[in-house]
Amino acid sequence: MNLNKKFFVFALVLIAFDITYLYIRFNALPGVFFKEESVARSSIYIEYKDQTIKEISELIKRHIPDGSFSLGVSDKTNQTFGRFYSSIQNPSIFRAKAYDTSSKLIWSNLADIIGQVHADNEELQEALEGEIKAEIEFLKETSDNLTERSFARYAEIYIPVRESNGKVAGVIEFYMSVDNVLEAIQRDFLITSAWVFISTLAFFVSVLLVAKVLKK
Repeated sequence: MNLNKKFFVFALVLIAFDITYLYIRFNALPGVFFKEESVARSSIYIEYKDQTIKEISELIKRHIPDGSFSLGVSDKTNQTFGRFYSSIQNPSIFRAKAYDTSSKLIWSNLADIIGQVHADNEELQEALEGEIKAEIEFLKETSDNLTERSFARYAEIYIPVRESNGKVAGVIEFYMSVDNVLEAIQRDFLITSAWVFISTLAFFVSVLLVAKVLKK
């Protein structure tokens, strides 16, 4: 194999290494970068999600007293969870729901859905067993839900709420836009990609120059 072929193979190996590194670092390649599973595994998303869950869990303790989930659909329920929703509202959070232990939706900031029962919701059932659940959704443009369509990329997060006796009394679900997270991931990806390929190019040129000197 002559020198030119050797450098061609070497360049291909370096490119393959760069692509592999980026895939491991971001769990995705540029062409499939915005798939839900890739974002869900991103360290940027995980950190943002965990911090949001921590903050909202503290607000749950502050604003939702024991017995709140046993009141059913009532004015008292509306007052309690309405105050809670006001405390968590920000540009990213656009939907909140409260379920009792029978999977009945006893409150939401979308009044039309109050009273529904979601016994077939797997994430809700796992949350009622005490596990925090999170799922990212990328809606299609054909979605019929106008509110969710305006936030087409968001996370649904289920937080079990325990009373002072330690038992799960219900679940709070909230929807959180991840547009800002995706922008941060994309920015990190572009910066990292540029650094990796520039470093690789510099290394390749250095090796090429050394080879030419040794060939003389």
